[in-house]
Amino acid sequence: MADLMENYTLIIPTYNRSEKLKVLLSFLENTKCEFPIIVADSSASSHRLQNKESVTSSSLKITYVEFDSSLNPFQKFFQATEHVNTAFCSLCADDDVIDPGSLSEITNFLEASPDHAAAHGYYYSFLTNPHNVVTDLCYYSHSNNNDDPIHRLSALFGRYEALTYAVYRTSILQDILKEVQSLDSLLGHELLSGALTVIAGKVARLPVIYMGRSVGPSHSYSNWHPIEMLFSNPDHLYHQYGKYRQILAEYTLQKGNTTYSKDKILKLIDFIHFSYMSEFFTHPIMNFLTEQTMTDTPLEQTMQKLWPIIIEAQNTKLKENPPPNESPGLFKKLLKSNSHIPTLTIQEFYQGSFLFGGTFIKKAKNEFPDDFNQVTLNISKNLENYKRSEEGIVS
Repeated sequence: MADLMENYTLIIPTYNRSEKLKVLLSFLENTKCEFPIIVADSSASSHRLQNKESVTSSSLKITYVEFDSSLNPFQKFFQATEHVNTAFCSLCADDDVIDPGSLSEITNFLEASPDHAAAHGYYYSFLTNPHNVVTDLCYYSHSNNNDDPIHRLSALFGRYEALTYAVYRTSILQDILKEVQSLDSLLGHELLSGALTVIAGKVARLPVIYMGRSVGPSHSYSNWHPIEMLFSNPDHLYHQYGKYRQILAEYTLQKGNTTYSKDKILKLIDFIHFSYMSEFFTHPIMNFLTEQTMTDTPLEQTMQKLWPIIIEAQNTKLKENPPPNESPGLFKKLLKSNSHIPTLTIQEFYQGSFLFGGTFIKKAKNEFPDDFNQVTLNISKNLENYKRSEEGIVS
């Protein structure tokens, strides 16, 4: 069995959010985490000073590494992985919260499953300011474990969920992040890193609550969404995709254990990615962009107005193609609970001090019907600990 202190490293990239980093480190300290941590800091000088103080005052096993503030996120991710000396590692954003209790099961699985490149559990989204809310079960698709790498690629983009924060074999993550450096868009970095992951090996979704993703304010980036790139710089989008497909095809030939020719692989890559892009380039969205272009509406205003249209399109797609319920009772093995779904007469409820929203409830009831109450209790306990760390309370 994998020993977390010997086999796993957590990488925390941080940029100008020293208060959030302080909270996350306090949370990890309160939960008695003993595995090594790398804080990858590219913040401005004032935040660096506060980050160094947080690291120095912590009892955690932290390596603090400074990076140039001009680095984009995936450049920093790659350079940070070069400081990892363990078999497995993962990234956690400075405003997110990982569930340390999930890590042993995930690393044990990877140790016993050499055909897997990465593994993770379920992700939820949350807020702690001004209200304590669990808003959604945001990443919950099932394991991507077909033996054929092209089938895995098709499955990834058929219901896309980013793999950036999964637990990886360190050597594979280093190799993948090195490959994506030849692109210069955040969209290309994220999509290509996920695509290369499923070519390198299978990806498991284990029956554990793994990570909470903050939906609070975040940094703004350019070239991060296909619609934004199409609207602001279409030539860049086309050029990036041209490089992207060549990198992915070459990697598939080298690592994918496939008998397809390069020409066939390129054709399959195009079919898979054009299908993925079709979700964003629908008639309503294209008509809206046409109108905005004709009236010279600035990019920022266009994207703000566009989000409701995108969300509606995604909701329609989910209604037409709901995810299969392949995991009834999925959490029973982990939680050993006999609890059942409570009878709900409203679309939301409180568990501890956290409000669980209707969107989360609907998805969670489908994913773990026999253990819904225990799962929400576990999430609430983890977030209560995080909230106490945010308030400076040591448990």
